[in-house]
Amino acid sequence: GQHVHLLMARGAQELEELFPGLLHDMAASGVPVIRNRRELIHFDAAGHVLETGLDDKYVAYVPSRGHLEWQIRKRVSAMPGIEIAHRAVAHPQYDPAAERVTGVVLDDGDVTPADLVVDASGRGSRLPTWLQQWGFERPREDSVQ
Repeated sequence: GQHVHLLMARGAQELEELFPGLLHDMAASGVPVIRNRRELIHFDAAGHVLETGLDDKYVAYVPSRGHLEWQIRKRVSAMPGIEIAHRAVAHPQYDPAAERVTGVVLDDGDVTPADLVVDASGRGSRLPTWLQQWGFERPREDSVQ
């Protein structure tokens, strides 16, 4: 989380639509804002400056990962019907008849139903194994060296 994070223009626009005021609040709290100024943003290949291809409306934000997550969490937790629970998940609950995940099974055996389950566990995710257990092919893995 200590390396540079860049919220590019399109991602910033999408998040602003979901969370109005997000970009203003980030800028107001000191998050660096990068505007498309041709003298500041360019791409080069072997010493040849290439056109950015970006219009003057291009704006990117450079929040830390923690800051962006905090801004979004603050907004999501204020939404009606949202509860953030800090519990350990054992595995997703899969309904073979519906062919969909219907919630999560917690470590203590409790089941939390859900319309949407997001696996944000990163490279250690057990989702490929679960997909195989449910009868699906294991996803192809690509590696960038």
